[in-house]
Amino acid sequence: MKTLVIHTQDKTTDFLKPIYAFLKNVTIVDGKLSKNELKNLVIHHERSIFLGHGTSRGLSSINKYNYNGEYIVDHSFKNILINNHENIYLWCDSDIFINNNKDRKSTRLNSSHE
Repeated sequence: MKTLVIHTQDKTTDFLKPIYAFLKNVTIVDGKLSKNELKNLVIHHERSIFLGHGTSRGLSSINKYNYNGEYIVDHSFKNILINNHENIYLWCDSDIFINNNKDRKSTRLNSSHE
């Protein structure tokens, strides 16, 4: 299974790296892409794992991508995420993001609060 890991480069979330450290056939994105490039990657992977800081509105970009907005993953990903085989979200309030975007096929690990 081709897995995409979106884990924005940020030392405060380095503790999440063991989640994907031993996965095979993985593409890791930690920044520097545009939102459209990221959407294209999500489309072409069977599993997507989203890690980092965020809110109910999405995964924060924290100025690490070629995108000026606050969220690198947001409601504009809705149709892509719904059609993806498997998604795992791990950021604060990701459960609300999932519910708001009706992604019923997702695996929610946790909605921890900082």
